[in-house]
Amino acid sequence: MSNGIDISEVPLNTAANPELTNILGIGTLGIHRTGVPINSSLKHQENCARGIPFIYSGSNPDFDTCHIIKRYEENESVIHLDELKTFYNKIKTIRDHGKYHLSWSRKIQPVIKKVVNT
Repeated sequence: MSNGIDISEVPLNTAANPELTNILGIGTLGIHRTGVPINSSLKHQENCARGIPFIYSGSNPDFDTCHIIKRYEENESVIHLDELKTFYNKIKTIRDHGKYHLSWSRKIQPVIKKVVNT
């Protein structure tokens, strides 16, 4: 047990839990060990294309300033589960807001009202 979290309660097996693959993506971590200065991993592009928030380390100019990405420094620091939970909960709030306010059915309502009233 670390930071009050029992690691046995953290479901990490995405094969057994496919719903986890749409929650939080894990990009490249430890890429600094290869000596590559810019991290343009296809894994990051895939996470973005799937519309899920993700974490990575290093520098990727495509995502370094994006708000649904958590970027870690290029070092051997530990990534704490509490930190990931906080990040995920923040992003989940944004995603829930987007699902409600930006859904197709929500956005089409003013158009439908305009067509019906003319």
